[in-house]
Amino acid sequence: MTLPPRLAAAMAADRRAAALAQHPPPAELDYLADRIGPEATLAVVEQFGGTRIPIPRHPNQGSKLARAIGLAATQALSEWRGGEDVKIPLAKVWRIRLYRAEGCSYTEIARRLGMGESAVHKHLQLSGQTRPAQASLFD
Repeated sequence: MTLPPRLAAAMAADRRAAALAQHPPPAELDYLADRIGPEATLAVVEQFGGTRIPIPRHPNQGSKLARAIGLAATQALSEWRGGEDVKIPLAKVWRIRLYRAEGCSYTEIARRLGMGESAVHKHLQLSGQTRPAQASLFD
């Protein structure tokens, strides 16, 4: 059964909000999250992670950053560091946990982050977010 597009989008937004509440941005992203919030921080990381991005002095709707996170969030960054380049981390561990909390499969997470499924499993295992594949015979 296929859901109507608006309902599917609303459900995805609810899953994202719940996942962000459960897994807020890590300390390395406080400089962004404190200014633009967790949703826009995730959008910046997804779009620009691993690069330096120029923060416009006078943002407008047409700027690459504004198209990714909206004009209000871009203006907040502009007030903070307009005219400068800001390094955006990849934040893979946070994104793995977040995407898993949203219900993404290991395969989907691996594809989104350009890594292997085993690396996704390892990160989740280290954070205690995996279940054992099978119960121990002697427990």
